[in-house]
Amino acid sequence: MNLILGLSIVFLSITCVSSLYREGILRTTEDWDFLARFCFVSELGRLRYEVEYPKSFAVQNFLLYYDEPGQWPAVYPPDEAVKKTCLEKESVMNPANHQIVNLTNDYIWSGCVLTSVEEGEDNHISVFGDDTKFVCKGGRSFRSVRERWWYVALSNCGSKSGLYMKYKLTLTNGDNWWKKHFSADQFGKKIYWKKKI
Repeated sequence: MNLILGLSIVFLSITCVSSLYREGILRTTEDWDFLARFCFVSELGRLRYEVEYPKSFAVQNFLLYYDEPGQWPAVYPPDEAVKKTCLEKESVMNPANHQIVNLTNDYIWSGCVLTSVEEGEDNHISVFGDDTKFVCKGGRSFRSVRERWWYVALSNCGSKSGLYMKYKLTLTNGDNWWKKHFSADQFGKKIYWKKKI
């Protein structure tokens, strides 16, 4: 009994733990925006997503960049004077690497379906006058020979409306319960425990 109580206190007392779960609504007049980053270990890493957005904002894409010089550093330089267009940011990707996830029902691997918006159901979507929306549930797996940073962005190049999406993103490393929700850069960092008296 004391062991269970002690473990419960330890688990409830963690004060400095970070995992990557993002949930929110993205609304911008831009046609490209950054959502998240995560350092995957060389084992199996996973991105899971649940998104929905009005059909009038189609076609939106998840863009999956990695940390090589021709990828993320090329599209998101620290110097804003070198700002690139959405199409220039998409052009660094190799379609054979499946780095662009087209979030419509035209791309079967996206897990998207076009559904009707029920009256009063989705106030955040009906605001735009849409009677249909895309609902997507899917994921991607990541494997590499070393720890690698991946960056998730959303695009709709050339859109006059910008971007709008309700989303949930979960990024995990492997199946190890102790490390799964930690970005690889968090492994080995000190975790501070509160002492309960």
